[in-house]
Amino acid sequence: MTIHFLLTPDKSASRKVRRAVADQGARLGVLVGTWTELANLAQRSYLLPSHPDEWTPRFDAAITALPDAFWQESLKAAPTETASVVENALVKLLESIGTGSSLEPASDDAFPPRLARRQADLARLHEQMGFILPPHLALIRQVLDADATIALNPLAVYHVEGRPDLDPWQRALLEKLARECPDCRDQGLQELLHAALAPSPAASPGTSLHAIQHSLFDPNPAKVSLDPEPVQWFSVRDALEELEVVSGMIQKAMREDASISWSDFALLLPSDTLYPVLARSVFFRAGLPLSGLPADAGKRDLGREVLHSFLACCQKPAPRMPLASLLTSPLMPWSLEEGMRLAQRLMDGRQPDPKEDDHKELLRTIERANLLHGPKILADNLERFTELLVRREGMEEHYSRMRDTAAAMVADLKAGGEYGPVFALAEPERLDAVEAAELTLEGIAVFSEQEEPWRRVRRLFVLGFNDGQYPAPVPHSPVFFDDELLLLRERLGYELRSADHETARRRVLFRRQLSAVSERLVFLSPGRDLLGEPVAPSASLPFMASLFDGIDAPDDLITSLATEEGRSRAAGIACAAPAMPTPPRKLTAIDPRFGRDLLTLRTDGDGNPWPESPSGLEKLMISPLAWLLGRSGLLPREWKPESLDVALRGTLAHDVFENLFLPDLPLPEPSGIPARIPALFADAVRRNAPFLAGGEWQVERSHLEREIADAACYWSRFLAAVGATILGSEVWLKGDLDGTPIHGSADLLIALPGNRIMVVDYKKSSSNSRRERMRKRFDSQASLYRIMLETGRGGSEGHERLAEAMTSDPEIGVIYCLLNDLTVLADTDGWLGNGLEGVRELGGDISGEAMKRIRDRILEARKGLVVLNREGDDSWYEKNAGIRLYALDDSPLVRLFMHPAEGGEA
Repeated sequence: MTIHFLLTPDKSASRKVRRAVADQGARLGVLVGTWTELANLAQRSYLLPSHPDEWTPRFDAAITALPDAFWQESLKAAPTETASVVENALVKLLESIGTGSSLEPASDDAFPPRLARRQADLARLHEQMGFILPPHLALIRQVLDADATIALNPLAVYHVEGRPDLDPWQRALLEKLARECPDCRDQGLQELLHAALAPSPAASPGTSLHAIQHSLFDPNPAKVSLDPEPVQWFSVRDALEELEVVSGMIQKAMREDASISWSDFALLLPSDTLYPVLARSVFFRAGLPLSGLPADAGKRDLGREVLHSFLACCQKPAPRMPLASLLTSPLMPWSLEEGMRLAQRLMDGRQPDPKEDDHKELLRTIERANLLHGPKILADNLERFTELLVRREGMEEHYSRMRDTAAAMVADLKAGGEYGPVFALAEPERLDAVEAAELTLEGIAVFSEQEEPWRRVRRLFVLGFNDGQYPAPVPHSPVFFDDELLLLRERLGYELRSADHETARRRVLFRRQLSAVSERLVFLSPGRDLLGEPVAPSASLPFMASLFDGIDAPDDLITSLATEEGRSRAAGIACAAPAMPTPPRKLTAIDPRFGRDLLTLRTDGDGNPWPESPSGLEKLMISPLAWLLGRSGLLPREWKPESLDVALRGTLAHDVFENLFLPDLPLPEPSGIPARIPALFADAVRRNAPFLAGGEWQVERSHLEREIADAACYWSRFLAAVGATILGSEVWLKGDLDGTPIHGSADLLIALPGNRIMVVDYKKSSSNSRRERMRKRFDSQASLYRIMLETGRGGSEGHERLAEAMTSDPEIGVIYCLLNDLTVLADTDGWLGNGLEGVRELGGDISGEAMKRIRDRILEARKGLVVLNREGDDSWYEKNAGIRLYALDDSPLVRLFMHPAEGGEA
């Protein structure tokens, strides 16, 4: 029995042709499919065996065997990418020369030097590979060489010129099949295929819709009048609004026209993986059935992801984000909850603390793995790492992929392979499960930009009509210029397709897609992408504008749905009735009362309230809700890569100062400080920010080290000038504020002549805002340390020097050392002498307003009352207190539950 095979350019076209065949009634021996399906059918028909792929290993070996080839320098820098480009160029050349000749180096006289060298290098590469063919051409060669007498069934193939375009090898196969079955063809099937793949425009001649279907991209089109309804162009906010507008238009049409059904509509989606996801979400929520929407088949490559993260952690110091990613991988031997706990400890600046011995061994293996130890030791660490990953149910595929990849990497590492090519093996890929899109007769059809339309419809919506789509731009060959491809075609007969040829093909496909609609065509152009960046309409818009009378510029076609005037001109859109917007429920900011002492939310082992810190009391003052959320552990926990932010700069500076200015030792001489800073700074980096030791942070590290050295010299000169004696560095203090326990670590305590003690707070900032805060009596932190000294009488045990100094009832003052602009601010008057560089004694009360508000907030908290912020608090505090309210952004809930602003009062 003869098998009749109808060849189509893609799976979408196959659907359309199958429907056309089915509409003619059942027929035996008629198959529809793409070229790949035809080639596989021919292989089975001629009883040809499958052979293992020899192309890939031979190519991998040959590409490095030609040291003078044009690609060698690129291969060293980017081996995977370069190999892919060279392989693609070689395959294209082999496809273009056909079955009757081999790839030979061309004469140097026939071409410019660049082209001659590249063509010759590719020919030498193919010779180095033993003239082997890539698998798809090897299969065709098998069929061409097969004896016709062994074929199980004659094959009659039906093909429409250009759909798809065929290379010389493919044409040779069709010619062989035709010779061996000269009387098998059915003219009716050829006509059916042609009608399905090369349809005439669906719209009536003379209409604007027909003009687009018939004349788009023509060089000199005949102009027609633009009908306001059959063709429309809308600009919308973004892709999400775009789909919402379309779903509303479809619902409106279904309500108003009883003759229309779901199957009369179609969406044309761009080649962007975002659109199927958004379409599924929006249309499912609206209850609209879709037919042909690509299944969400992509899945994570967990096996290679875990290897990729492990290798990133081998770059010491290990970056925080790859380690957190590794800890939370579903392939790790602990539960997902335990992985999140370990990763959160890491993000909080603490060491992960697994409980099981095997889990601890796994972390030690990650810590030991270091690229500097060499490939063979790294291979041992990698083997041990994969051994400790216990297989979990449902993850078998990912474990197998991980172990296979790791085995290949270990083999290369033990053979002395370079890191680059080995690490490329662990690069994650998008795993695509083969899942067919759901096809239903009555659903809204979904077309794809890269494929043929698979049925005719009455109304078509072209989504994502933006620059870079319809058609998508054709990437140029990295190996040959377009004029070089033309020379190869003209002088050697290579059937190579230039970017211009492919652009023309894509334009024809787009026009066929638009020809599938008979009544109404709507183009939608989002004004911004999902990152908020502006995007322009498609480059096809000027070609459309050239089809119509009265259109002076392409933008004249577009109607903006963001304006009332635009919405009034847009036909068929669904607009909500005018109404005042209302939230789902009214959010009324009412100061909540919890009916309990909020200061006892956290207690120590004896049931006593957990002490408040100076920073915690300042937060209570400016935002009781932010304080409550923090006290209850309800603030969002952000994960982000390491960065040298303001807080870390301060931590490193504090660490250096803590170990430079020590009690019981003479003050360091300013002249000797620069020599001591590098070692102290390196220790601070190792303890607090190991990532800064990486070479990529060298500039930032050097700059910060120099800043800290300058500040330390200044501070040493100041201490010597005022005759200070260091009582303690990073002294843990505790005390009592009106019955509320308070504690904190003072950066430095110094004694001055005249029975005076000063509490020092280092700030890695400039002095302007701190000076304003002190002048406006809103500074509280250092003053709270003074209260701790006064009420705690020397803090916790172990500070004999401080305790002794407190026995004489000294006067206590407050100093801020601002490290950025080398300034000292104090609340004293005349303690520090005159004429000292950068010293400002502000005198008097620097904390009265702050302490009054803190005491009020404490009383409210004891009663269970949380006073919510008001809108405008941030500007009020900055203007009247010199404080920036960062606490308002601790959680979105703080700004969500705010009182309206009232007269500018805080």
